[in-house]
Amino acid sequence: MKMLVCVSSKEHANDVVTYAARLAKASASQVIILHVQPRPWSRSRGYVEETQKKRFSECLNALPEHLEQFVEEPCRILEEAGVHVRAVMAEGDDAAKAILRTADEEDVDLIVCGATIHRMVEQIFQPSITARLLRMSSRPVLVVPHPRKKKS
Repeated sequence: MKMLVCVSSKEHANDVVTYAARLAKASASQVIILHVQPRPWSRSRGYVEETQKKRFSECLNALPEHLEQFVEEPCRILEEAGVHVRAVMAEGDDAAKAILRTADEEDVDLIVCGATIHRMVEQIFQPSITARLLRMSSRPVLVVPHPRKKKS
């Protein structure tokens, strides 16, 4: 079995990866950690000045380091659990589509992601990436909920 585990800069990523590690260990799965990087410049973002283009090209050159900061801890968690893991990065303005494209390219059996919490108004105008994955994916999607805060 092959799992695609989506991580972002949010704290919840480690909870998602810890859950995925237990699942991968139990099912002898391979895990691919995925971070989606927005494109530094695209037509959808409109006019970009020359100084911004220079800054964006500098960002492109730093992508391997950028990737490392998002996947280092998740990879460590999985490796310590004895799970075969590798990290990839996709680029795109639409994270849900980038995740689905990567899932197809890697021919994964399961997509694992974290639940996102939005206010009602945000959900109406801009559905979460997780909600869009659930609606658009032809592959199974496992959503790991946020851990509940303990009552004091």
